[in-house]
Amino acid sequence: MVVGKILWFGGENNKKGKKNNFGFISYFDKQQGQQRKIYVNRAQVPGELQELFEKGKDNGQGIFGDFEIRPRGEDEEAIDLRLHGELGIVYKTSQSDSRFILSLNQRDRFTYDEPSLDVGDIVSYTVREYEEILEIKVEKNISYPQVIISISKVQPQKIEAEIIKERALSTNDIVRNTFLKLYLDKTAPSEAADFIAISLQYFPDCEIYGVGSAKQVMMTKFMDAENDKIAEKYIW
Repeated sequence: MVVGKILWFGGENNKKGKKNNFGFISYFDKQQGQQRKIYVNRAQVPGELQELFEKGKDNGQGIFGDFEIRPRGEDEEAIDLRLHGELGIVYKTSQSDSRFILSLNQRDRFTYDEPSLDVGDIVSYTVREYEEILEIKVEKNISYPQVIISISKVQPQKIEAEIIKERALSTNDIVRNTFLKLYLDKTAPSEAADFIAISLQYFPDCEIYGVGSAKQVMMTKFMDAENDKIAEKYIW
């Protein structure tokens, strides 16, 4: 799956008096090490996305999507276009009443006060970049303003185990604390105890979101009669 950004899609062809049945997507070609532009036919774009792209005058410019690539004559085309979803976490700070979305890549943060979302929720969201509002020369590797255009809550059981384990050792407190709790909920006590012990080596004061300190969890969840071997292994 390739991630790209819509350059434009569809819209009216005034010369022919009908809609354009195609568009173009910008994406980074890892093999060539550069940005490329690829054609996409309307038949490869779901109806709801066609409506989203064409409801404004900018024809979907800046919206991120996922797609596959296949040969098209001597060139290539994008197929199976879908909205690109990034995972993020809803959180608040002590300095503000607003809620924020922190992306799991930890590069992006968005203000997003959606009543249906609670602090600690994991969400999938799609963003749009707005290049046209910047009155500056376009330069390589520049970052443009982004806004969330679609967001939905993600059920923990649908998140891949490897993603949970990886993020449970994140250097970001919000990400780590949230995913440590998910890891505990999905993992056998002996394996979870080993993993928390590793976490405590790197983050001795870490918290598990909505539960308490990792050390307290070790003392209460695993140091009981049902887990004598674990209790013998970990003595604080």
